[in-house]
Amino acid sequence: MTLKTRHCEECRYFSCVFDMASSHDVDATCTKGHRLRFYKPRSITDDDYGYKRRCEDFEPITDDAT
Repeated sequence: MTLKTRHCEECRYFSCVFDMASSHDVDATCTKGHRLRFYKPRSITDDDYGYKRRCEDFEPITDDAT
């Protein structure tokens, strides 16, 4: 079975440190230790870009404010 590629920002383990001085990612890994991959937009209207990964540990962010 092939895993679906998902946006890392939708996972509860996502964290990426961004260095504003050098304008690039310092640590592009999640809290599980996976290396993240950035996909560039293919066109101006493309909204399917960002950090993505095929991940067995993916857990969606849930709103548990009940």
